[in-house]
Amino acid sequence: MSKKKYYLLVSLIALLFFLALLVKQYLYGEHRNIASEKATMEISATELESRFASNQSLTSKNLLDKVIAVHGKINAIEINSVIIDNKVQANLLNGNMDNIAVGDIITVKGRCIGYDDLLEIVKIDQATQILN
Repeated sequence: MSKKKYYLLVSLIALLFFLALLVKQYLYGEHRNIASEKATMEISATELESRFASNQSLTSKNLLDKVIAVHGKINAIEINSVIIDNKVQANLLNGNMDNIAVGDIITVKGRCIGYDDLLEIVKIDQATQILN
């Protein structure tokens, strides 16, 4: 094999490898860090649920995949999640359940992932507790 063909083959392999890296970066990108993002709105759990219940299609377009802060009274504590005012279920990051108890007033910031029609509850994931 001549040197010219060898360099052409090596250049072609390097180019394909570089293109594969670009495609991977485009498709998968970096993960969002919800904890470091600023909340787009702060709202009570009751008001948030009533917005979803009354006009789900319009509300879900405005709030779906957005970072929001929700406040209210803790009604139940489950594994890695809390139920706020029986209207919002917030899944906390890393099981950050320190210093919370049923009956406490809490504010959490997380990504709104939608409304569960069956349970009539708004779901929030990647939530972190905001200290009042």
